[in-house]
Order: sequence, then structure tokens, then C-alpha cells
Amino acid sequence: MTTRFPYLDDGAPPIARPIVAVRAFSGDRSARFTALLDTGSPGTVLDAEVARDLGIRLGRKGAEQARMRLLGETLPVQFEHVDLALIGSDETWTARVGFVMSDRLRMPFSGLLGSAGFFDRYVVTFAEYHGWVGVEHAANVPPV
Repeated sequence: MTTRFPYLDDGAPPIARPIVAVRAFSGDRSARFTALLDTGSPGTVLDAEVARDLGIRLGRKGAEQARMRLLGETLPVQFEHVDLALIGSDETWTARVGFVMSDRLRMPFSGLLGSAGFFDRYVVTFAEYHGWVGVEHAANVPPV
């Protein structure tokens, strides 16, 4: 079954974008935030504030870290596995998320749901003309 989410106006001037409300879980903590559905992002990336809300210690010795190119900057990220759920959907999944280890990343939303961690498990229909985006688990969609 496809769950539909309205495009949300964002920025100045406002632009309708495929932004969804998400809840992340790590241990006994959770955080609610918004994220852009970004087909151009190779992975799922969340900002440092979400990591803090989840109690994830960025810069922890032994954590998997890398550098990613985001919005024209190369920024350090730390990878962690967290559970994610779209608000308005009843499914939760585990994703490898890159948490940006810098407060320099300034987006009007808290993250990007990208290829790894989102589009690798969901079929998404962008219906901008109608003002909504549809999300359905890939296992429920027959192959072409």
C-alpha cells in the first residue's frame, strides 16, 4: 500500500519539496525531525543535532568515520545504525546513517533520505503536479 505525504513549502521564497517527518530510535531515545527525499544522495545523512538527541556521541573513538560531499562542502560524518520510521507509516527499518560531525551544515530540514538506507527499500512516486509523494515498500511492488 502506498502512503502519501504532501509536499511541504520550505525556504525563502517557499518552494514545495518532498520533505517528510521522520522518527529515529537509538537505544531508549528517539528524535523527531524532517528530511528531504533526495534521489541524488548516495546515502542517508542526518545532522549533528539529531545525533545529540539520540545520545550518539560524535567523534567517539573506534566509530566508523568518513568524509562526504554535501551541499558543496566536504564534511566529516560518523556512521551509526539507527531505526527509522516515517511519521504516518507503521513500518520501522534499520538504516546505516551518516551523522554530520559539524554544525556547519545548514539545511532547513535535519537530513537527507538517500539511496542507501531509504531508496534501496522503498519505491517512491513523486507527484509534484498533485502536491504529494507516495512511498511504498519495494517488496509490495511487482518488478517490471
